[in-house]
Amino acid sequence: MGLNKFKKMEDSTSVYHMAGSYCRSYFPFRYCPLLDEIETEVKSDYQHSLRKAILPYILPDLEERKRLKIETYLVDYPAIFIRAPVPWHCTFMASSQMLDHKLFIVNPILLCLRDLWEFQ
Repeated sequence: MGLNKFKKMEDSTSVYHMAGSYCRSYFPFRYCPLLDEIETEVKSDYQHSLRKAILPYILPDLEERKRLKIETYLVDYPAIFIRAPVPWHCTFMASSQMLDHKLFIVNPILLCLRDLWEFQ
């Protein structure tokens, strides 16, 4: 049942052919090997992405895992990014806040420059 939906996606290869014929008519003949290589890469990336998208849909179902004879299923955990402390963070934030306050709010020179830029 679910595989028929993905079969319909594979039937949409006519889009590949239309795009390929358009590109081949638009680009000179000397780029044909490059276009062939790009087309092969796009198709393989599409198939890989399709397979990767099907797995999280099928594997959590216990019946499907039994049918496919898969005993264990590893759940993906979100990646954790650990950032080392940087010594300049506090200085940067204080400078940024000072510049925001001094330059963009009350500085009359910048107001004059803005007026010159907008009206001349």
